[in-house]
Amino acid sequence: MEDIKFKLSLILSMLPVFAYAHGEEALVPVFLQLLSFIVFAALMAVIKISGRQKLKLTGIYIGITILTWCIAGIIPYGDNMVGINFLIAVIPLAIVLILISKLKRNQH
Repeated sequence: MEDIKFKLSLILSMLPVFAYAHGEEALVPVFLQLLSFIVFAALMAVIKISGRQKLKLTGIYIGITILTWCIAGIIPYGDNMVGINFLIAVIPLAIVLILISKLKRNQH
């Protein structure tokens, strides 16, 4: 267990190095994505749809998240900080919420 904690701490401490940034600039998108995932997981826990639909929505959420990170990776962060943070935190959740509303509408 100690070995896993050490490896996880090492990986998390290297995040700013991988982003070629310093301080909070490198960690803000990561924590915004974590918050977005927590909101998504809570939403999946309380929404009343089938397990198959939840699995599809989870796949879509993960795909959109990967796509937003790819898009955000080619945009200079310093000049577009607010836009990138918005893209990472809000867009995947917004798309999933739109899909959920369409699923709910089709169920009735």
